[in-house]
Amino acid sequence: MIMKPANFAEAYAAVLAAVADGTLTEERIDESLTRIYTIKMAD
Repeated sequence: MIMKPANFAEAYAAVLAAVADGTLTEERIDESLTRIYTIKMAD
């Protein structure tokens, strides 16, 4: 999970580039978000 990167725009661009080149899938992002939201909602 990216937490307050030093340069948000750079981190965001890197994630977009990873999705564009197939290194990272949108499905993987969705899985991560679901896990994060589940943990946050449990608090």
